[in-house]
Amino acid sequence: MDKEFRLVSSLEKIFFDIPPNLTELNSGSMLKNEIYSFQLACFVMDGGKTMLPCTIEIKSKLEKYITVYQIGYVPSQVPAYTFTKDKNFISKENTVVTFGKFDGIHNGHRLLIEKAVRIGHEQGIKVVLCTFNMDNWNAKPQKAITTPDERAYICEKYGIDVLYEYPFDNEIAGMLPEEFLKYFLKEKLNAGFVVIGADWRFGKNRSGDAALLKACEDKYCYSSYVIEKETYNNTEISSTWIRNEIEKSDLSTVKKLLGYDYFFKGKVVHGKQLGRTIGFPTLNLIPSPNKILPEYGVYESEVVIDNLIYKGVTNIGIRPTIDDGTYVTVETFVLDFDEDVYDSDVIIRLKKFIRPEQKFDSVNGLKKQLEADIAFVRG
Repeated sequence: MDKEFRLVSSLEKIFFDIPPNLTELNSGSMLKNEIYSFQLACFVMDGGKTMLPCTIEIKSKLEKYITVYQIGYVPSQVPAYTFTKDKNFISKENTVVTFGKFDGIHNGHRLLIEKAVRIGHEQGIKVVLCTFNMDNWNAKPQKAITTPDERAYICEKYGIDVLYEYPFDNEIAGMLPEEFLKYFLKEKLNAGFVVIGADWRFGKNRSGDAALLKACEDKYCYSSYVIEKETYNNTEISSTWIRNEIEKSDLSTVKKLLGYDYFFKGKVVHGKQLGRTIGFPTLNLIPSPNKILPEYGVYESEVVIDNLIYKGVTNIGIRPTIDDGTYVTVETFVLDFDEDVYDSDVIIRLKKFIRPEQKFDSVNGLKKQLEADIAFVRG
């Protein structure tokens, strides 16, 4: 029976039937006399069919100061999650709002989200993540780490109640900074609390900043919180850095910066089924043209199907041995799995780069290499 243990933030929502892809804690800090809490999550990798009994033993000089609560399964009414791009959306309830680009939702973004979620829990109000859809604004939009659907998936997991992806247009681009605050914080989102990163800018020519946000608190009846940039190896974490590492297929660094594995989420589409004829049926996804891709090649992967996790061998590229190379696919052979999942949503998490994509002289040559790739993944 495969088991996993994760040390995670006390704010993480953990569900018994959803595979873990949680940001693990490596350290923590607190002020003197402040309470610090975290969770030790235990998973049995069978989609929630088994409840594993656990015994916790503390061995520490601080033992007398530590309290352990074993929770088990807690019935809960999960609040409805909303993902909207509607310009006319208005929140009638009081909210805590965090603003940003949130491409990839990396460890720096997570600090903003954790602060907003904590306020939401304390105040009993909804948490809104507000970002902007630039598709109709930029002639050549920048390649994204996550698609809108993937970002929505992460936001729900992190405890966001409303993901508001507002269409960026000339009206927004021309708003003076204070007009921007009035429009979004009071007229649209009914914000009582605002959480931003220290480098966030808003309004015409990006002329609004944290100082203006603070100065307008009394006028528009909210409290603001500014979160400093997160660093890794003394370098500020940024989406640009992560995109560069993805293009180099440095998945280890990508995971450290994101806090989770780089992944694809989408529906399984019908391929040419040539893999099935040589004994290697595959799941095929067509990646978004706006999603940044790693090097074309073969990867060790994890595949999430119906809340169960399987090992996989994933090829990203144009399949030069059997195809004409006209479009890119994400094609995965799932180990120990042979079911029809066409039109089903699956998640492909890339774990390790195995080799570059290559063209073989024959299908038999391809087959032998696939056997070697599968043996590598099995270990």
